[in-house]
Amino acid sequence: MSEQRRIVAILDEAFEGIATAKAHAEQNIRSAQSLFGSYMQAALKRSGEGWIEKPLGDIGKVSMCKRIFKEQTRSRGDIPFYKIGTFGKKADAYIPIEIYSEYRRKYPFPNKGDVLISAAGTIGRCVVYDGEDAYFQDSNIVWIANDQTQVLNHYLYHFYSSCEWSSTRGATISRLYNDNLRQLVVTFPNSLHEQHRIATQLDDLAGDTQRLESICREKLFALDELKQSLLHQAFSGQL
Repeated sequence: MSEQRRIVAILDEAFEGIATAKAHAEQNIRSAQSLFGSYMQAALKRSGEGWIEKPLGDIGKVSMCKRIFKEQTRSRGDIPFYKIGTFGKKADAYIPIEIYSEYRRKYPFPNKGDVLISAAGTIGRCVVYDGEDAYFQDSNIVWIANDQTQVLNHYLYHFYSSCEWSSTRGATISRLYNDNLRQLVVTFPNSLHEQHRIATQLDDLAGDTQRLESICREKLFALDELKQSLLHQAFSGQL
């Protein structure tokens, strides 16, 4: 009984310390995210001299690729076809290069650097098109074919990440309609140089935030591992 009490006392003290350390790590993650969000809002939503407000519909057209039907896709093939479920991940469907070449030539297609936006499921998720051969599901993945003499794609990417998307909830998924996008008001500096400076600063801060989050998540994993190790030692006579 005395040995049981000794083990329980050690575990109680250790688990209390682990719980405190985990709470601190989780709070650090929330604080980092909150700080980044506050800075982003302050950087992107200003007013006054040198700043402009316009609906997205005034700076570019809501665009999407031509529809691809299920019978046109294959599990293997030439050109990866990204649906809403694989957007920003690994494609699980492909289309023939002949269809890709024809549709890219005849119909709207993003330019390298355009910001693709998920319009269904988790709406507002953004991926910058890297220019590689790929095709994207119509209506579910859209972009603003914007005039970069007004607003840089780099700046828009951060704006999209900061705004609250207005959606209409359907039976099973959320949907971002074209009118929602057209009416969304973007605030931006008139100077393209200033847009680039703000976007670059946000890149740096986002990188710092992600590194801090990664360190904290590694700590949380290590603390869980420590707890399991202590339990193993305790119930195998090694504590």
